[in-house]
Amino acid sequence: MKKEQWVIVAAFLTGIILANLAEKELFVTSGIFNGYYLHQYSYRMIDGNRLFCHILLERGKAALFIFLLGQTLGGRVFSVLMQGLIGLTFGFLAVASIVNLGARGILIAVGGLFPQWMFYLTGIVYYINCRREPYEVLTAGSRAGIFSMHLTRLFFLLGVLLTGIIAESYVNPLLFEYLAKLF
Repeated sequence: MKKEQWVIVAAFLTGIILANLAEKELFVTSGIFNGYYLHQYSYRMIDGNRLFCHILLERGKAALFIFLLGQTLGGRVFSVLMQGLIGLTFGFLAVASIVNLGARGILIAVGGLFPQWMFYLTGIVYYINCRREPYEVLTAGSRAGIFSMHLTRLFFLLGVLLTGIIAESYVNPLLFEYLAKLF
């Protein structure tokens, strides 16, 4: 395995350990994996437009933070940090879902992340790979070519982010409502 794959595995296991060290009461009484919350969600009408504005603000802040972090840290350090954070988060999420809802918690967790995280992860991985390119590759070429490359990357990342926000605002609530009614 590559070194970076070991970072993801180690971070995932660390997330599992941290979640197991957390108080079980925290998982049972609060959050999305609370049975009461899931029951209430299945009877709630979601306003996609209001949700879109809220998610646009929240994901925009997160994207800006990731962008600034990527610009501040070196490409390799940023790559390891982001992969570690993603692994840690998914490890913690897996335990939180299983502790509260058992095996069906994994389905609820995946349902809560689908389909928007396909787009968010695509954007994060693409940005990580862009940041890892050697400086020589970025400076080889005309100024117009470099500007065009950066502009294309920016539009791709903004498009992926916006597609994820739209999916999270309009598609995910329908899928999650269906899942909540099943459980």
